[in-house]
Amino acid sequence: MELGVIEKREQRFTRADILRKGIALLVFVFIFAVILKRFNAADTFWKGFRDSYLIWLIIDWYDALVLDCIWFCHSKKVRIPGTEDMEEYKDYRFHIRQSCIGMLLGLPACLAVGVITAIL
Repeated sequence: MELGVIEKREQRFTRADILRKGIALLVFVFIFAVILKRFNAADTFWKGFRDSYLIWLIIDWYDALVLDCIWFCHSKKVRIPGTEDMEEYKDYRFHIRQSCIGMLLGLPACLAVGVITAIL
């Protein structure tokens, strides 16, 4: 906000933002369940949940380890101008902690994929 890159908001998410993101989440969960059922032969809750969460973990760990810890922490080309002195750029614990939060955030979506896979 100090640099003028983003604007200050009183409310983090508006009701319209939450509704739009909720609908998008449901659509993606349904599409993902259909894809897992069709191409991975996931016909039970456990197979749908397991396969979707495994994919979620691979993407989450790739983001945390390769993109954040290896590339982002060591390359000055990907930094926002004016933020070069921020400690988060080289704080590995920050990136790993965010990855753990991402792992927990994936559970509800993957549980929903498992339920829809079992229903289909």
